[in-house]
This record gives sequence, structure tokens and C-alpha cells, in this order.
Amino acid sequence: MIDSDLVGTYLKGDLGFQVSGATVAFDNVKVTTSIQELPPLEESNAFLPEEPETNIVNAPTVISSEIPNQFDELEGVSSVLFPAELNDDGHVTVGGSTLTDILAASKEKVIPVIQVDDPNAVEGVIDALQSTSINDVHILSANVDILENIKSAYPIARGAILYEKNHLNKHDLKKLVEDANMSRSFTVVLPEQHISIDNTHYFHTRAISVWGIGENAYDLIHAGVDGIISSNPAETTAVFENYPERTIVQRPIVVAHRGVPSLAPENTMAGYHLSYELGADLIETDVQRTKDGHLVIMHDTTVDRTTNGTGAVSELTLEEIRGLDAGSHFDEEFAGEKVPTFREFLEGFKDKDVLLLVELKGIGMEEQVLQEIIEVGMEENVVLQSFDMESVKKFREIAPQISVGYLYSASVPDSPEQRIEDAERMLNYATSIGARLNASYGSLSEESITYMRQRGLINMHWTFRSQEPFKDLLKKGLIGPITDYTQWLSDGPTFIETPIKKRNLKVGKSATIQAKTFVNYRMDRSENLETTLYSHDNDRYVDVTGNTITALAPGRAEVFAVHTFNMLDEDWNLVSKPIEVNVSK
Repeated sequence: MIDSDLVGTYLKGDLGFQVSGATVAFDNVKVTTSIQELPPLEESNAFLPEEPETNIVNAPTVISSEIPNQFDELEGVSSVLFPAELNDDGHVTVGGSTLTDILAASKEKVIPVIQVDDPNAVEGVIDALQSTSINDVHILSANVDILENIKSAYPIARGAILYEKNHLNKHDLKKLVEDANMSRSFTVVLPEQHISIDNTHYFHTRAISVWGIGENAYDLIHAGVDGIISSNPAETTAVFENYPERTIVQRPIVVAHRGVPSLAPENTMAGYHLSYELGADLIETDVQRTKDGHLVIMHDTTVDRTTNGTGAVSELTLEEIRGLDAGSHFDEEFAGEKVPTFREFLEGFKDKDVLLLVELKGIGMEEQVLQEIIEVGMEENVVLQSFDMESVKKFREIAPQISVGYLYSASVPDSPEQRIEDAERMLNYATSIGARLNASYGSLSEESITYMRQRGLINMHWTFRSQEPFKDLLKKGLIGPITDYTQWLSDGPTFIETPIKKRNLKVGKSATIQAKTFVNYRMDRSENLETTLYSHDNDRYVDVTGNTITALAPGRAEVFAVHTFNMLDEDWNLVSKPIEVNVSK
């Protein structure tokens, strides 16, 4: 029985038999037409809250820390923060209401984010979740034990770690990642003073989303956060309207698939180093085990396609595999390239600013992979993934501090409602096991991308070899593309800086402003590239032409420096934080 709105498409031969993790055989299969009406799909409360109107690509979602009188009054807000307290009667309350009542009132209108600081309130929070059957909920706490206790009883509740210390150094960053993974939480929440482009990038490369707490929406947007917690959501959402079309403020996390196989032989050190030089944020690789028990880098189960040898990896010794040429098949320039060992791959990037995305191409070697990662000292710089769920679960058991992803591919349902429901089911599954959903890009829809972003899940999607789907999904909010073509994004600038933050002008006077565009974040290099100025309210208080601002009438205007660049055969805008222009008589 196929219980799905896709049933009609199967007449075209889209689906035969699907199986995962088993070998099956079928004999004398009889296919008949159902003469009874299919049962209704299971009722789902999955929904997409309203997002702010904006031209920003992958704009952050907005979380209100102000609880409205009516949840229908909120505009452009996806979530509301509910600070849970234990009253003298032993009931968990939010403001003047019980948590149970406020969860019921907000259901299918906003995503509840329940902040729990008191360990004594844990039992009451769990009771409220169970009595209201809320599936779509975040638990926010600075106490990891509280998160673990609630998630142990209610596994589909998403965790978010609140950071409250006055300092945030390298040790703190590392500890936050470990705590997030160990509590199966995908989100960290930082106060505004700890938000920066570098800190956001640190978490993103480890598949952890960042929400910022603060009222300076511009600073948080330009730091690339995934969510903004604001006590004045109306002012925050108003900011989103001020940007020009195709504005990029959040740098895509580019994953170099097997190195850069469009320019160098796949899964070789030459290809890995080239992808690093091209600015990859992560380098993806595949691990298998040889006949004599060594870990080597190879995608296929045999060496036939990528070397001058033949045979299964599992039937060849390390010495035999190391004797093969893994470069000549691509180009004579790479003649003599060896099949790397896993240890060689790890050691090659030990002191470099890049993450390694390690895929296991088989089961039963999880402990050996982890052992080599630990021996080389790379626990902080790896993310793990597998198509095999048992392997994913094994890593969650033996390496709970490391981010891990589940690789899969699925069809995209026809209706928006079904696409949202599918996203809900997959996210609940990911939350319960503590794994990211590293799906094929063909499995994605705009609804699924938005659903995940609103709920604080960063995934990495494979494998982009064509520019059109790459470009299309970037516009829809994709953050983690896995691609054979790292060079497609290498020349995209990452940051614009203006020399001034504020300018005072009298009516009739003009000022010219030049900006600096940082072209490559690794090299920390800036160039004076061509920019123009942009104002959403142009002609009201100021006139903006090219790089010149002319004051027209008393008031305040916000003017952006804009650098337009071409990437994936399309123009995109890199936009600075606004310059405040105050006009007086």
C-alpha cells in the first residue's frame, strides 16, 4: 500500500522497490490496482511560519523574546521565546500563564522556544510537552544536563545551548561544539558581543547553527547568523526590507567533494591541497579498509576507475594499493600520485584552517577511524558522515562530541503541504538521533530548506556538478553545498568594509564614500574594488548616485556600499553594514 500524494507519479515508473541496508530478491510479483480509496495521510501539524520580506539570500529567521497578546499579531516572526519558571505551587509558568496553556495557544502559529534554567522545572516542562503533543519545539538552556534530561524523555525536542559567559575564546568555542553534539543540539545562542563573522563561520563549518541575541539587527545579519532573538521584533523585521536584490551576507560553506575532481584527480593529496588553495571550507573524503586492515582513501569499492590497477579495495593490501598510480588516468601532469592513507590525509591538514568531512564507505571500522583521528589530534577539525544509519548511530555512541551527518536521497513530493510534512518527519528523525541530514540536492525543496533553517539545522548537500541547480538552491537558502567545482565560488568576495560608519550632511551638500571589499578571507587581503552606494529610501532624505550622497531634506537615511560580482553566471550583491547619514538644515 502506497500512502502518499506521489502515488500518481509512480505510473511513470518513478519507483520500483526501495530497500536500505539489505539484499532482496523478488519472484512472481503480482501488481494489482487498488479498488478502494487510499486511507488519509497521517495528520501533521507541520507548518512554515511567516518570514520577513527581504532581498537577502538566506536571511536569518526571527525569534521574538517578547510574548504577544495574540500570536496572530506577529509579522515576520518564526519563533517566540518562552521563559519557563516554577511557581510556588509547583507549576511551570510563562508570564502569567501555564506552559501548557501557552503552548496550546501558540500551536501552528509560531515555533515555541522554551528557555529552562531551573533543573526543578524539567519534569513540568516534559509533562507540558507530552500533554500538548508538541512535536515542533526548541529547548534553550545554558545547562547541558537540563537539555539532556528533557531530550531523554522527549527525543524530538530540539536543543539549543545558551552561552552566558563574558568571554569567548578558542577553548570556549571548542567546548560549545562538544556540548552541542553531546546533547544532540544543533544550535548555539550567543549574546551580541560574542557574535562575529569568524565565530559564526567556526560553528557553521562544524554543522552548528548560530542564533544571536541583540537589538542591532544589522550587526547580527552581517555576521551571518541563522537567527536573531529580539525583544523588538517589529524593528528587527523592518531592517530586512532595506537591502537590494540578491544580497549575500552569509557566506556559503563550500565542501570540496573528494578534493576538486574537476581540476585534479579525485581523492588524492594533490586534489585536496588544490581545493584548500581555492578556499574550500571543508574537504570531503571517503574511507575504506584494505585486506590487511589499513584505512585508505577511495570512493569506489574497487580501484579500477581511479587508478591503473584492478581489484576490490578489501582484497588488496596496503602495499599493493600504495603501488598504484592514482593520477595518470586524469592527466599525465599528476602521474605518480598515490592513493592516500587516512592518516596521511589527516596529517596533511592538521595545522590548516579547514575542516575535513569524512565519509565511511562501509561499516565496522568506526572505532579504527576514530582512533586515527584522535592519534593525529584532529577531533576538533572533522565532521563524520555515512549512508549507513548503523554507522551513524555507532559514531554517536563512541564520538558524541563530533558532528555527524546521515547521507540519503529521496524524491520531492508534489504538494507544498507534503513537502513540509516530509521535512518535519526528517527533522524529527535527525533530532532524535543527533545527526544532520546531508541529503542529495535533488531531495531539496524551498520548503524543506526554509523549514530546516527556521529550526536551526545546518545540512551539507551533495553533489553539485551543474551550475543551474547550484545557483537555484543558493537563492533558496542553501548553506552547505558539496561540489566538484570549488572554483565556482573561490572568487566571490566575502566582506565589504566602509571607512566610515556615520556621516553628517547639511541640506544641499554632498559626500563621496569608497568602500573596501575583502576578496579572500583566508589571505586576509583587501582590495579597493568598484562599489556603488544604495539607499532603500532614496530621494526622501538623500539622493544617491554612484558613490556620492547628496542631502535633500532633514532626517536620517541608511546608505549601503554595494559591490556587484558575478558568480555562477549571475550577478550578486555584497552589501556593507549601513552608513548612517544625518541630514540637517
